[in-house]
Amino acid sequence: MAIKVSLYEDNNNLQQSITTMLQWNHKYNLVADLPDATDVIADITSSKPDAVLMDIDMPNSNGVEAVKRITAVNETLPIDMFTVFKDD
Repeated sequence: MAIKVSLYEDNNNLQQSITTMLQWNHKYNLVADLPDATDVIADITSSKPDAVLMDIDMPNSNGVEAVKRITAVNETLPIDMFTVFKDD
């Protein structure tokens, strides 16, 4: 059975790349693809992912705060955080 993944990423190019990668690998099933984590608890409740890929820097709600909210209601849900900064 495929691992259900929720993706939070506001950069469209990166989001498309990750989505494509997940779709090509049949071990994963992308159940949610969201540009920010404003409604993260409702999102997680409705999509019921097995794992979350969370960008750190997003508009409206950053990934660090979103992880705090997720772990407050589900401390066992695996969350991988990542980010891309254009800073030398």
